[in-house]
Amino acid sequence: MFRGSSACPRYFSRNVFAQPRASVRSPLRPYELVCALLTISFIRTIIGVGGAALLAIPLYHYSIFSMGLPLLTFFVNLLVMGWSIGLLVSGLVLRYGLGAENLAWVAIFAVAPVSGIYYPVSVLPDWLQVLHTCCRRKALCGPRLYQLPGTNAIQAVDE
Repeated sequence: MFRGSSACPRYFSRNVFAQPRASVRSPLRPYELVCALLTISFIRTIIGVGGAALLAIPLYHYSIFSMGLPLLTFFVNLLVMGWSIGLLVSGLVLRYGLGAENLAWVAIFAVAPVSGIYYPVSVLPDWLQVLHTCCRRKALCGPRLYQLPGTNAIQAVDE
């Protein structure tokens, strides 16, 4: 999700603000630019995650590919959520300028603690547990809330 989220604003900022006049006169339509950003993000994610997954087989004797199709759905789900955060940050960069570019790095990590991916939500401080509950009710954290339990369930079935 980090790869998908950070790639969109970075490439967007690089293309739009490096040559502002060229991007205004660009023959690309907005949806073509978005499709190009998502394609580049997808390629980078596949190279990064696929390379790490292939290296894990000989180094750790563990294949993530044994989880099958459910893992692919979780992967696509996280990638789409990363893209949505990335496009949101790209919109903020377009609206507020380069000062908002730092949000590309912060946005993805701001969602992480309340998603419960690093540790159980029960160990969070009370005020952060309330934030987690609000995010869960309003679906602000998106599919990330269900990724870890779902992946753990797949691993438990495989073992």
